Amino acid sequence: MAPLAALWSQKFSAFILAPSISLLLWLFIAYHTSPLKRYPGPFLARWTNLYRLWHVYKGKYASHVKKLHEKYGPVVRLGPNMLDIDLPELCRVIYGTDGWAKSDLYTINSPVVNGKILYNMFSEVDPARHAKTKRPVVRHFSVSAVQTLEPQVDSILTDFLKVLQQRYVETEKTCHFVDWLTYFAWDFMGMVTMSNKCGYLEKGFDFDGVLANNVELADYFALAGQMPWIDHLLDKNPIYSFGPPGIPSVARFAIEKLTARAKGEDKNYIEGKPDYMQYFLESKKTHPDLVDDGGVVSYLLLNLLAGADTVAITMHGLFYHLLKNPRVHTRLRAEVRAAFQPFQPAPYAQARALPYLDAVIREAMRYQPAFTMALERIVPPSGLRLPDGSVVPGGQIVGMNPYVLGRNKGLYGEDADEFKPERWLRGEGEGEEEYKERMRSSSPGRQE
Repeated sequence: MAPLAALWSQKFSAFILAPSISLLLWLFIAYHTSPLKRYPGPFLARWTNLYRLWHVYKGKYASHVKKLHEKYGPVVRLGPNMLDIDLPELCRVIYGTDGWAKSDLYTINSPVVNGKILYNMFSEVDPARHAKTKRPVVRHFSVSAVQTLEPQVDSILTDFLKVLQQRYVETEKTCHFVDWLTYFAWDFMGMVTMSNKCGYLEKGFDFDGVLANNVELADYFALAGQMPWIDHLLDKNPIYSFGPPGIPSVARFAIEKLTARAKGEDKNYIEGKPDYMQYFLESKKTHPDLVDDGGVVSYLLLNLLAGADTVAITMHGLFYHLLKNPRVHTRLRAEVRAAFQPFQPAPYAQARALPYLDAVIREAMRYQPAFTMALERIVPPSGLRLPDGSVVPGGQIVGMNPYVLGRNKGLYGEDADEFKPERWLRGEGEGEEEYKERMRSSSPGRQE
């Protein structure tokens, strides 16, 4: 028995030892052959994206990455083939119009319909296909086109103020304002997209569970985005989806309104007052080879889901920092009250001309951006030359985190970690052209 036991012990040791040696050898080779070996970063990030996923899971990813940049410098290795870059001068190179492909971070935002993954204007990573997808509708997102939607904006603003007045001002009850800003954002996007409110301002709560599900969706995308292949196992496997909850009521709402519009039964739509649904239906006529009914629904859903989220997050940050900084709040309130009648929607052209209001909005978007992860791009075959002379080879992933970039002290000064709207105002003795150039250089781009 003893020789037999010894034999089995030897076999078991070999069974454990061989894979362990192979793993260590693979890690050694991967480290020494990596084209990103020269760039600093956390030890574990050299071999696995689990490092990023873990810090996203903990919920303080953006502030952690900022600390990494403070420790390692403007270029930080956050994964085996990923660099986070805090070099504002490269923003227009990475996110310009030269066709840098998006990474698979974006693809997880694609739904599966009848077993097929459907890519949309956000999730399409191929530059050529992305350009083709947005071509029919891109002109409707210009400033001039958006301004034609001002009547819908005024309508929802009036409703918002009326609800707050009746529910909280007259009753002197405490208002959980962050919830109401979210309700406003969804009803706002419903109005400009389909001339129909989603119903949250009227009901005053998440009556259909969409808002809660949307939070779960965002959490899933944030986590799965760090290791996108996980999404194919969890959400896009052909057997059973373990992914995030769907939002069928939003899709149903959009399809119902689209059907009513097509039949001429949409009572909320007024001829001559366009909305995005009308724009999208027009694109179906002007680009029949690119847009069908499914494409219109895709545009509508992307407008609602992405638009409501970003509007809500931006407003959350703006009002939070206003209330946290009484000096800023007092100055802004004085400027706004001197310019407009109380409790009335302000005309965009006039509101846009208020210097301190403009400064506060810019500062809120700088200090608390809606997206606080690197906007990933794949380096083209020509490579990316960094200011230190090194070249990131093609095929590697690079990205800039708006949270980190917004606190770049070389760009915004030593007080970049402070909420200070005054940084956006014209300085004493600063000419018009100098001021405009400073604004352009201080806003390095929002190409997403």
